[in-house]
Amino acid sequence: MAYNQKKKYDIEEQSIQTLGQKLAGKMPELQDYACNTLASQVANIDLIMLFYADDAELTKELEEVRNKVITTGRADYIKKSDILTNLSLLVGRTGRREFSGKSAASG
Repeated sequence: MAYNQKKKYDIEEQSIQTLGQKLAGKMPELQDYACNTLASQVANIDLIMLFYADDAELTKELEEVRNKVITTGRADYIKKSDILTNLSLLVGRTGRREFSGKSAASG
């Protein structure tokens, strides 16, 4: 088999999904609570918004407050995170990661 031909199992084509990602796929609202020191306050705002769902003006104001609380809670989380997390966020890379070469197991 030529080196550049695709094998039956190719790590470059593997899609890795954590349990947290699967749960967030089913409950997207959880993403606003993640990495947020003010997650319980966001949840409280969500609960109040449910009770007053018929009041469009109040709901709009609560949504603005909610967004500010999310931003503040995430900033606080980052401030309290370790140096490696902060460095990763600072130099973070987006896009697809490609793996090449032999694995350690194959020698």
